[in-house]
Amino acid sequence: MRELLDASTRRRLAILEQLNITSNWVSSNELAEQNQASLRTINSDVHFLKEQWAPFLIIETSKKNGVRLKTPASSHVSVVYNKVIQKSDSFRLLESIFFNPNLVIEDWEEQLFISESSLYRISNQLSKSLANFGLKLQKRPCHITPHNEYYVRHFFTIYLFEIYGVHHWPFKFDRKLLVNFSTALYKKFGYYVDELLIMFLAYIIAVTLERYSQGFKSDSKDYSSITADQKEFFLQHKEMLNLILAPHNLNLDDDLTNELIVSILFLKAELLDDIKLASLDTKIEQFLSQLQQRINEKLDMESYQQITSMLRLIYFEHYFYPFNDYILFDRYQFNGKAIEKNYPIFTDLIKECLLPLENNMGFPWSSQFNSKIIYWLMVKWKNLPLILENKKAKARLLIISDLGNEHAELLADMITKNFNSKVEITIYYGSIIFLENNDPNELNNYDYYITTFFWELLNNDKVIVVDAIPSDQDWGEIRQAINTVYRSHLAKLP
Repeated sequence: MRELLDASTRRRLAILEQLNITSNWVSSNELAEQNQASLRTINSDVHFLKEQWAPFLIIETSKKNGVRLKTPASSHVSVVYNKVIQKSDSFRLLESIFFNPNLVIEDWEEQLFISESSLYRISNQLSKSLANFGLKLQKRPCHITPHNEYYVRHFFTIYLFEIYGVHHWPFKFDRKLLVNFSTALYKKFGYYVDELLIMFLAYIIAVTLERYSQGFKSDSKDYSSITADQKEFFLQHKEMLNLILAPHNLNLDDDLTNELIVSILFLKAELLDDIKLASLDTKIEQFLSQLQQRINEKLDMESYQQITSMLRLIYFEHYFYPFNDYILFDRYQFNGKAIEKNYPIFTDLIKECLLPLENNMGFPWSSQFNSKIIYWLMVKWKNLPLILENKKAKARLLIISDLGNEHAELLADMITKNFNSKVEITIYYGSIIFLENNDPNELNNYDYYITTFFWELLNNDKVIVVDAIPSDQDWGEIRQAINTVYRSHLAKLP
């Protein structure tokens, strides 16, 4: 829903995202070209980022190098997006409409201190934006038309969760009781989730109760798929749920139980027939089998079950809600990019395994959910960072320095410090002057030569010439060479 923001804010968020992609300096000219803005505008935007969004972000500027984001962690970035939403009149109106669906559009002029002309402009923008989520804004009274009530509930769950997150709570319902109930619900139906997803489920339930108290209900045809086991769980927790419902003077009856069940995506999945569910599990099993084979590492049973449950949840969510699962801030994209930086080979393998899965199922596993799956694989696969590190083929490096043996040893120490177990280092202690007298076959036993000079008798494809004290560019070339060795090793795996 970025179209609801003014042009300056959209451009500043774009700059932030462009800086987050790389840890290197980005020139102001490059930012100006990418954002189709003048250099003066970009410099003004960067100044705004530095002044207005500190201390959540630290942005460095240099006349020589350009601009660099010093703190790219998504936890800091999310705060910025959160503040952008909070300051936006469009989003303030949207939240107000959710909690007060019986006012006409003109009533919000006084309530939100927005002029009549601005209010109509904002409401028209909202209508266009909401259409992208399968929703419609009705103005008299002012509420979101429940053409598909599940869409409305899920949209507002995503929206409110993005604003308030884990640590804040916009509802009257008891937060602790809802978290306890959500935890028990996931456990009962065999899903392994983190606290963020537990909290997200608490939001889904709270939004459902809020909408139900306002008179908005689901299509009753969804009730037909509800199982006795699902209903029994809610009845077992009736006392707790009635305490949760108290602020709206509601009681848990059969109708409200049905409404809650059809709002929860993994319970709603009972709508899918057994054949479709079995096919989904088979495809997930094939994907995980291929991935294990490619990296030659078997998943332990606990990790396998947890990853399978997360992939099922991703499928169910998009199957029943085929829209973006974020409003402005896609935390999985930010986290996925960070993982790609550290584990580029592994993330490439995930993409390679997801593409045939997507083509086979007609589901956007790779094109839309690549970052989310990368994130959950890294989280749910026990000890995966250590496994990947141990799997890396060591690059065999021969260090040849024309500045003396002590300098060659210095380079060896520096490379070892930077790359540790990723390399096997040999120092050439022979005479540099008579290097041509060496047996060529002996020199060919190495993946790369790290040298302080260029010599035409060495294989040019394997030579990395570095400064006496390697520059950032030199380190980048060495790192790329080590990754190439690892990639070549993986290509030989089945």
